Amino acid sequence: MTALSISEILKTPAFQYATVIAGQKGLDKKVDWAHILEMVDCSDYVNGHELILTTGLGWEKEEDINTFVQNLIAKNVTAMCLQLGQKFNRYRTVADIPDKVIEEANRFNFPLIVFPEEHDCRYIDLIKNIHSMVINRNYKIFVDQEEFLNKFYLLLINNHDIDDILDFIHKNLEIGVVYKQSNGSMRVIPKVSMSEKANLENLLQQDFPVETISVDCNCLQLAIKKISACGQELGILALFGKKRQLTDFDYLVLNKCTHALAQEYIGALYLKEKKNLSQARWIRKWLTGKLNNNDIENKIKIEEPSITPQGCLACLAEYSSNYEEKESVKKTFVQIAGIARAILEKKGFYLFPYKQNNTTIFLLINTQGPHTWKPRLEEALKETSDLALNGHFNNQYRKIYFYVGKLVKNLASINESLESAKKAFYMKSIVPEKNIVFFENLFVYRLILMLENRSELKNFVHDYLKPIMDNNNKPDPALLKTMIALRDNHYNKKETAKTLYIARQSLYQRINKLEELLGQDFISSAEKRISLEVALYGLEFLNAKNSSVKNVKNNPNEIGS
Repeated sequence: MTALSISEILKTPAFQYATVIAGQKGLDKKVDWAHILEMVDCSDYVNGHELILTTGLGWEKEEDINTFVQNLIAKNVTAMCLQLGQKFNRYRTVADIPDKVIEEANRFNFPLIVFPEEHDCRYIDLIKNIHSMVINRNYKIFVDQEEFLNKFYLLLINNHDIDDILDFIHKNLEIGVVYKQSNGSMRVIPKVSMSEKANLENLLQQDFPVETISVDCNCLQLAIKKISACGQELGILALFGKKRQLTDFDYLVLNKCTHALAQEYIGALYLKEKKNLSQARWIRKWLTGKLNNNDIENKIKIEEPSITPQGCLACLAEYSSNYEEKESVKKTFVQIAGIARAILEKKGFYLFPYKQNNTTIFLLINTQGPHTWKPRLEEALKETSDLALNGHFNNQYRKIYFYVGKLVKNLASINESLESAKKAFYMKSIVPEKNIVFFENLFVYRLILMLENRSELKNFVHDYLKPIMDNNNKPDPALLKTMIALRDNHYNKKETAKTLYIARQSLYQRINKLEELLGQDFISSAEKRISLEVALYGLEFLNAKNSSVKNVKNNPNEIGS
């Protein structure tokens, strides 16, 4: 069911005396509404696709009729109906209408309809009849839409492929369908000539926006929309018609079908990632050092022959949700792996996901220069996180964290990268505000980890901060906060006082006290300053590790036991 057209309206009894004097090629254009307008400057009072009825009563100058028609055409109005007659305007017959108005209407296929002077038409009756036709037609279109969509959804929940979807659209809408995939392959239903196919392909090679657009070319009308999912452009779906105009219903179907094709992609992605996660035997051997470089390269070539490894690394991925059940979380993470794969490949990484107990490991093969791996990976993981959480109304309760190990050149050394990723994971309580943690960005905390592994950390902290502790090994709160603020503000006293919300004089008093306890050179001596700073970081680490206190700045009175 198509929208109401001018030709249909002209067949009604109310228009039996009307004559189309120009724009006959536009009689199949749709009419969304009818409206009466008399003022020449009418652009602000139309939306497009209206049939405008006028008597020309407000036309004072000879050129006003031409200006009026031009304004309507510019606003995509469908057609204009004019009542001739001396009591309304200066035009008593068709011959009185300026030739340039007729030429303008013909040039834009803008139907110009007139009622003769001897037939005094009541516009109020025309408006009533047209609006009744529009409302009845829209209701019929709505019913047809519901019927179409019910059949379409029935197709989607049963066994089907992309060709079934395209064929369904073609048969039910009696319109041409083009599906062009991102790899360049194109399907056209029904079959068209080689020249028509080349014309369609040329039109679809243009750079289109995400929104649905219309294109008119060589009597061919197209509605075009990009298909995208998980941040990837999958292709283009287009409807084309030669024998009829595209309708609002066609555009609705186009939008629904692009969503369906995107869902087809996501479903296939999920199944693929589920399969990848299940084929983990050789990856387990890789991680446990049972494969040499040649074995690993051969396995990778089987998976993706075009890969040339430029090193590899491990990344621990953690997904949490306060609302999803355990099984749902597993399913969601498989989908996240699918999203990550497409994005990582764009940034120069090939993904091998692996499940180890309750931990998901992303084993990444770097395929681009080793000097740019970190910014590329950070961009990819951030984009993955944003896309995976996008659209969830309660995404503040859903979190994705990535803990990235160091890049190793030798493929057989992947376990070395995995161990460094685990250390980044171990430090997550120290950097709770970050959802992407690189081992190489831990800096001083790498030193703290080595001290902890040798059971030296607590002694180190105690030895250097003992002067500001009491007999119960509790640091003086004010002095400890002052030391941390000085460290974080690079010993800028003005900024430190601002951070502590104290007067500059009060800060100087605290610094004098620290000089008494730690020595006059606790800031000027590089060795002493660095040792004290490491001790402060160690204290933060111990408190974050052994208690619910996440930041010693907020509760500095406890030292980890």
